[in-house]
Amino acid sequence: MRGPAPNDAGPRDSVKVEIMAVPKRKVSKSRRGNRRAHDGLKQPTYREDQTTGELVRPHHVDLKTGMYRGRQVLEPKDSF
Repeated sequence: MRGPAPNDAGPRDSVKVEIMAVPKRKVSKSRRGNRRAHDGLKQPTYREDQTTGELVRPHHVDLKTGMYRGRQVLEPKDSF
């Protein structure tokens, strides 16, 4: 005896089942470590300002003086 015809709705067709993604192979310790290599926290870098001698972040405007790359780009703040 054969099963139900292809266009018949069987009992499994009425229940929707979500299928999870499952890895095909084990991820080795080396590959896992290579993927996580950029996740570590790094200490922020600072450079010494040429005019004031203060430590400032590179590529950021010095809010005290308003200078960026030797040019005045903002009005200096007096409240610091």
